[in-house]
Amino acid sequence: MTMSKRRTFLVLLGAAVLIVGIIAWRMLILPAPLSFAGGTQVDLASYVGPSPVGVPAELASADDLAKGKYLTEATDCMACHTAKGGKPYAGGRAFRLPFGTLYAPNITSDRTTGIGAWSDTQFLRAMHHGISRDGSRLYPAFPYASYAQIADGDVRLIRRYLATAWPRAGTRTTSLRTARPVSAPGRPRKWRATSSRAMRVDTASHRGQWKRPSTSA
Repeated sequence: MTMSKRRTFLVLLGAAVLIVGIIAWRMLILPAPLSFAGGTQVDLASYVGPSPVGVPAELASADDLAKGKYLTEATDCMACHTAKGGKPYAGGRAFRLPFGTLYAPNITSDRTTGIGAWSDTQFLRAMHHGISRDGSRLYPAFPYASYAQIADGDVRLIRRYLATAWPRAGTRTTSLRTARPVSAPGRPRKWRATSSRAMRVDTASHRGQWKRPSTSA
């Protein structure tokens, strides 16, 4: 092997090691989604205490729309899915990023421009896995890695509230306008591979773990 080829080989090897190291750091060393809570993790079957998911105790006997309203406001859907001066949840808010501008979609019950034609399964898949109705990957501006923590029943309550409590708004928005030529479809997949640490909690079959709140002052 000539000196030039040897140098090229070492450069490529070093670059590969660096890339693998960065990916491993993002996947293995970054804090877990519930690290901010402190305390210790316990097996779900051994957890004793009030449910750490869902609505607060004072809404336990409320109807589904009241629960859905609470959860929708808690997740702050309106902040991103309402354009300045626009109709609630009708989308159109622009998020200007270095590679282009993302536009929040319409999440009203309009069947053409919103999510009225979506099934509960499709809505759950978007909320928990960042996959749209057509199978495309959603940009992580939509924080599905965090919403993966929301129980299935709570996601359905959010959907029901969006479907019944707000009028349909026929506003169609493009999802992305690029500032320069980029491989746009591949970006969400690459981010998911290196950054997403979503953890699903299965309350029905008692798989997963709760994060027991810290009792220390």
